[in-house]
Amino acid sequence: YFYSYVLGLASFLINMRWLYVATGWGYLALALYQAAYFPLVACPVRHAVRRRRWPLAVAFPLIWTGSEMLRAVVISGFPWFYLSHSLYGVLTLIQVSDLLGAYGVSFVVAAVNGAIADVILVRLSARSGAALPARSARFSVVFAVVLVAATVIYGQVQLHRDTTREGPKVAVIQGDYL
Repeated sequence: YFYSYVLGLASFLINMRWLYVATGWGYLALALYQAAYFPLVACPVRHAVRRRRWPLAVAFPLIWTGSEMLRAVVISGFPWFYLSHSLYGVLTLIQVSDLLGAYGVSFVVAAVNGAIADVILVRLSARSGAALPARSARFSVVFAVVLVAATVIYGQVQLHRDTTREGPKVAVIQGDYL
């Protein structure tokens, strides 16, 4: 939990560095607060995976996306630096946001990362002798692949739709330019 907090703190200190000029101590306080979400996610993910035997490709996106939703509203909210924001340039993958918002895209990204982590954990546990069931990793991979495939298909369909029509001509004039 300590390392997850430190990594979260480093992430927010780097990503919000531009706030230092504007707020100084506020920048540090916000980074310290935002970093607390990392161990607060780690605890329920660990519980869901170890005790409930949920695959990481299911547990991690559910809990991470929930934490992003909380970050958007708790203490007046801070809806920045979601997983989905990293895909702003991949138009095919972000088209699903018209149905599910940024949280849906974050869910897909987290599911893929959860599947990768499941595969790595199964392989590491096999080397150590305490083998985890491989069916969890197989399910995770299938779940993530189906999710990404559905997202890509939907994205391609949306991108190839003809949605532009001739509209009214509009002019904007700046009234006060002094």
